[in-house]
Amino acid sequence: MAAGNLTVNSKWATIECDDAVHTLTVEGVNGALTNIGTQKVFLSMNSDGALHRDGLQHDGELELDFGDTVPVPAEGVRIRHQCLSGGTTKLWYTPKAG
Repeated sequence: MAAGNLTVNSKWATIECDDAVHTLTVEGVNGALTNIGTQKVFLSMNSDGALHRDGLQHDGELELDFGDTVPVPAEGVRIRHQCLSGGTTKLWYTPKAG
């Protein structure tokens, strides 16, 4: 599967990331994103503008290294994701159980 925009809900999902900005939309349940690849991935909950991807502090943006996990809220949340130039990685989305 090529990297692209994706909508997730109550099912597990693998999200491929590359050096282009793509949007992940979470609908229905909250869960978590885990970086399972070897490259850093940058996430942003800001709706517009470029991702900084510099590892510094920016409102609404964070960096996930290999093995890092971050919880995500439910109901229509849009998360933009992008790797560094030339990079690719994968995220796992796991919905909250119970």
